[in-house]
Amino acid sequence: MHAYVLYGQQDIRLEERAMPQPQAGQVLVRFGYGGICGSDMHYYFKGANGDFVVKHPFVLGHEVSGTVVETGPNVTRLKPGDLVAINPNLPCGACLQCRQGRENLCPNVRFWGSASTMPHTDGAYQEYVLAQERQCCAFPAGFNPGVAAMAEPLA
Repeated sequence: MHAYVLYGQQDIRLEERAMPQPQAGQVLVRFGYGGICGSDMHYYFKGANGDFVVKHPFVLGHEVSGTVVETGPNVTRLKPGDLVAINPNLPCGACLQCRQGRENLCPNVRFWGSASTMPHTDGAYQEYVLAQERQCCAFPAGFNPGVAAMAEPLA
């Protein structure tokens, strides 16, 4: 599969990557539509977004929708063919905040398409992405996938 990989300021390359395989609780999503966030622009044009400097190659993109193509074990809400928007936040699930159901306050959160952590966290500007089922918001059949991609910036 193909991925757009950012190496640094104005250095983005199309690369071939291995096809990911969904594990327990994960879904494989084929990229459909994506927005370009201000953070994507900063990483591309400046090689940084505030204090978060590109230190090694990673994939941008976190405002996305796509189609579920495969599900891993223990996935119960989604099935192949479902249109989903993906929440780009990846809370750790283990800290006190996460255990108390306040994942939005997780001090260890990772964010798709961000250089805020080491290693940097890949985003969704690639043909296929793995997401946790809990990250996905399903939309009804016939819903506009371009509009679905705007779920994150409109939230």
